Amino acid sequence: MRFELHPKRLLWLLSATTVGSERLTEQGITVERGSLWYWLKNKHLYGSLEPTIERAITEAAPVAAEVAGVRPGPFLGPSVAFPITDAWIAEHPRERLKLGWMTVLVEAPVPVRTQLFKTKVSMVENEVSRRYHSAPPSYFWPEKWRAKAPNVKQGSLKTGVKHPHVADFVAKSVYKLSDWGYRALLKLDVCPEQARFLLPQGMMTQWYWTGSLEAFVRAINLRTEAHAQEETWKIMQNIKQLMREQWPLTSRMTFGP
Repeated sequence: MRFELHPKRLLWLLSATTVGSERLTEQGITVERGSLWYWLKNKHLYGSLEPTIERAITEAAPVAAEVAGVRPGPFLGPSVAFPITDAWIAEHPRERLKLGWMTVLVEAPVPVRTQLFKTKVSMVENEVSRRYHSAPPSYFWPEKWRAKAPNVKQGSLKTGVKHPHVADFVAKSVYKLSDWGYRALLKLDVCPEQARFLLPQGMMTQWYWTGSLEAFVRAINLRTEAHAQEETWKIMQNIKQLMREQWPLTSRMTFGP
């Protein structure tokens, strides 16, 4: 965002500049640069330049200007009481889903986490790391070992394998060996961030997942289709249910009753 400044005005502005912006001089013109959030928060500091700042915000980001109360608009009307409500988003979910946010705590084995992260767009995760602590890990155990689908590269059938007890024995053996190696390295004073390399893919991990309702709806729609892996399908179904509880009207308009 750029504003040409009168030289007399510049002296006042240089002394009034707040943290979060920077001054640039190009072709003899000094301008101040900051994020959209910065200008929305600090436009009142610039005296008679405030209307100019508001016009620039409205032209560059009309929806943000409307939400921030810089100008009335076709969606919000002349005034709106915030915080953003479920009922308000449900009125126009296509335009407003990106303005509602949600944070969920997810627990899943490492490969499922990786698969879910491929789905995210504009979402932030804060994962529990084993780099700084050495608490006993837990491991994923499926309800049943599914058979491989003959015509799908990474898919599975609903039916179980022919020898589930053998599969159980192999899985338990690998988990025990990996767990023993991890604990042995810790007792040898190996740092947790290196000892964790011995932990298997079936180790359970947790993360806080934060994103807009629009981002969650996209992820839910992708990972609840018929061909989705069962483990990811269950997690996204749980997130969908949480969204129905927290944003009932918006969920009804988005997913149906």
